[in-house]
Amino acid sequence: MFGLGFTEILVIGVIALLVVGPKQLPDLARQAARLLNELKRATEEISSTLKETKQEAQEAILKTRRIDEAGKCRRRRNN
Repeated sequence: MFGLGFTEILVIGVIALLVVGPKQLPDLARQAARLLNELKRATEEISSTLKETKQEAQEAILKTRRIDEAGKCRRRRNN
């Protein structure tokens, strides 16, 4: 997780325990978990929006190409 090993996580936990205190540490952990979940949801939402936008752009490009190709075919027939 974030390139941290067990030892680093343990040191961070001990420091957090000393700074925040044993009574407030569970609440802090819950708030951190909620924040991470919200960030994950936001990231997934942004990712899906980008995928949808990419798909729509690709469809628009293909539609434009078809129109251009149809126009070229008409011009060839008229000549």
